[in-house]
Amino acid sequence: MTRSRTWTEDEAERTDRTIVEQAEEIISARFSEGLTVKAIADELFVSRSRLYDAFRNVRGMGVAERLRTERMGAACSLLGSGETDVARVARVVGYARTSAFDEAFRRTFGCSPTQWRRRPGRSQIEPFRPAGRAAF
Repeated sequence: MTRSRTWTEDEAERTDRTIVEQAEEIISARFSEGLTVKAIADELFVSRSRLYDAFRNVRGMGVAERLRTERMGAACSLLGSGETDVARVARVVGYARTSAFDEAFRRTFGCSPTQWRRRPGRSQIEPFRPAGRAAF
């Protein structure tokens, strides 16, 4: 027999959703500032572990993963334009070091930013957009 949800469980779920929504607003607005999970947690007056738990409960992913998704989406749009070099793209999307950006990009897409930019049919392929996000 299943137990009915209690008011406390409903309230905890609402609180998690609120934390995640506020964190996502910060991420969307300021991902290019070198934002960290700690900075987001501090701004929301919660611990890093509380923020992490809220993201896992609501989105099924960690907050760092969500931040990386936002950055990679913006990076793909910038790389797709072909007008900005990789080092500048790295800085614009919030990476202080090009090597850290390159590593995150390879982990996400399985190729370097330069390889991604040079892929055949680049102009016909839509830039990566994180789930639930309209456009950059």
